[in-house]
Amino acid sequence: MNKAVRYSWPLVVGLLAGCSWNPMTWWSSSASPPPAKAAPAPVAPAPAADCGATGLQDRVGALLIGSTASAPVGPTLRVSDLPLPHRIIPDGSILSDPRDPARLSVFLDARGRIARLECQ
Repeated sequence: MNKAVRYSWPLVVGLLAGCSWNPMTWWSSSASPPPAKAAPAPVAPAPAADCGATGLQDRVGALLIGSTASAPVGPTLRVSDLPLPHRIIPDGSILSDPRDPARLSVFLDARGRIARLECQ
């Protein structure tokens, strides 16, 4: 081993002992840690869409008629009085459209009367 290296290592160790290295501050010249990230604010659930089915529940059992048809005797509901968007599902139909909670679905029975009203 070289004589200079053999006698210089205590000097190097002594110089390094005076230095302090903090792994928390190696990225900046300031001694304070970075500010903590704030927790994300809680997200409130979205309100349920109102398609108008609640206000029309008293029309279940009524006959659904066209916009220009003359009203027969008994409870009726005109297609033009339905909120938009809506769809009319005759008895025995298969639903293929994707669900949309903002859309009124009018289910009819075999006689053309309203069987149920739902938001879908």
